[in-house]
Amino acid sequence: MHALRDCSICAQVWKNVVPSDMLVEFFTADQDKWIKMNLNYRANANSNWSNIWITACHALWTWRNLEEHNEDYKRPLDPIVHILRRGKEYSQAVNLFKIVRIDYSAKNLICWKPLTKNMIKLNIDGASNSDKLGVSEGLHLLKKLGYAQVEINVDSMIVVKAIEEGKVDCLAKHSLVDRKLVIYKEAPQYVRQLLDLDDAGIVTPTVFFE
Repeated sequence: MHALRDCSICAQVWKNVVPSDMLVEFFTADQDKWIKMNLNYRANANSNWSNIWITACHALWTWRNLEEHNEDYKRPLDPIVHILRRGKEYSQAVNLFKIVRIDYSAKNLICWKPLTKNMIKLNIDGASNSDKLGVSEGLHLLKKLGYAQVEINVDSMIVVKAIEEGKVDCLAKHSLVDRKLVIYKEAPQYVRQLLDLDDAGIVTPTVFFE
C-alpha cells in the first residue's frame, strides 16, 4: 500500500485525481476495501474512475520500479496529465471493443436437429475439393442404403451450384485424386462425446465473427 498510495510522491498524485467525495476514505481504507471501492465507484462526473485508478496504479508502480533499477530514469514531468491521458485512451479502447463485439459478433446455439421421418442428413465440412468428394461419395453411399430423401449441409458454394445444376456425378472428377474414402460403421471415439451431447439435446453456445 505504501508504494502505491501512501508514499509522499504517490499521495500527491492521488490528491489531484481522486474524486472529492471519496478522498478521505481513499487514504484510510484497508487494502481489500481500497481495491473494491475503486473498482466499484460510480458517479456521473467520474464514470470512468475505475479505469483511471487502474491506469494510475500501473503507472506509479512502473515508475517506482524503473527508478529503483535504472539510475538514469526520470518520471514524467507532469504525471497527472500523463495518467489522465492514458486513462482516457484505455476507456476509449474498452468502449470500442464493446462496440465491435456487438456489431460484428453473433451468438448461436449449436446442436443437432432431428430430421423429418424417412430423411437422412449428409453433413460435409472442409475445403472445396474435399467437399466435392464427400458429397459425391456420400450420395452414392446413401443411394445404395436405400435413402431417397437427403438433406445436405455443405459450406462450399461451388458444390452447392453443382448440386443445383444436377452435376453431382462430376464433382468427384474434380476432387483430390489421392483422397481416400473411409467409412465408419460406428462413430470414432473423438466425436463420440459430441454425438452423446446432441443425443441428450444439449446445445453449445458459439460466437461467430463476420
